[in-house]
Order: sequence, then C-alpha cells, then structure tokens
Amino acid sequence: MNLNNADQLCKYQGPVLLIRRTKDEIITTSGPEDIMSNRGNDLLLRLLQFRYPKVMTEDGIRAVREWLGAGTNIEEASVYSRYEVDDDWCTSVLQSYQTDLATEFPWSVGEDMTSEGRRQLALFLARKYMRNFDTTHCTPLPYAEFHSPWRL
Repeated sequence: MNLNNADQLCKYQGPVLLIRRTKDEIITTSGPEDIMSNRGNDLLLRLLQFRYPKVMTEDGIRAVREWLGAGTNIEEASVYSRYEVDDDWCTSVLQSYQTDLATEFPWSVGEDMTSEGRRQLALFLARKYMRNFDTTHCTPLPYAEFHSPWRL
C-alpha cells in the first residue's frame, strides 16, 4: 500500500485546496517558526509540478518558493505584486488551454510562454491551490475556513 500523500494527490484529477497551518509544530522538518519547513509546501510544489510541468520550471518553482516563504498575508501580497501577477490574464490562458486541448492532468500549458508568464501563472496557481491558516496542528479548523476548491 502506497501511503505517500503526494503520489496519491497527483493521481487525483479533481479540484484541490490545501490548507497550510502556518504554526504547525508536527509536519515541519525544523520547527513551526520556519514556515519553509512546513511539509505542506512540498505537497503544493509536487502537485503543481505534476499538473503544470511546463509552468513549474526553475523560474516558476523559485517564484512559488518565495511566495511560500512569506509569513503573513501582507508578505504574500507583496510577492504577488512584485511579480505583477495579472489574475485575468492567467485565468484567460488556463481557460483557453482547457477549452482547446485537454482537461486531464498533466497539462502542457506554459510550453510557449516567456519566463515572466510562467512565473505569473505559477504564483496564480499556487494561490488558488493553497490557503494559509494561522494556527498550530491540533487547533480545529473553524467552519468559516472551509471553502470549495478553486475550479477553472
């Protein structure tokens, strides 16, 4: 039996929303004060690399890692703004790809895109697939934090 959650998640073709507990003391590799050691980061990166391999090139991965390293909503917004992510453009690119070519993952969207476009799309997708919740591991997730996953 394969208990690797990233492998299992990559087999799933449906919508996904990961909730990263920013002060989680259990699923970190060094401690809750180091948000980059949260294993949820690895899960997001693996999912995005599987679903969007042409977007998640070295540039895309670097941009998403920078966004994942942001410890607050303000820092996240700053990273998003610094890369000048255009949500409408990203949505349009993905809708066009989905309509024209495929619906099953992995997608080859991003193949003929500039590095800037891939970085924008990588950050857009990261923000759609993961939300932060500022709490520790055992704190129950409030009802208000349950949201339907993003769908194109």
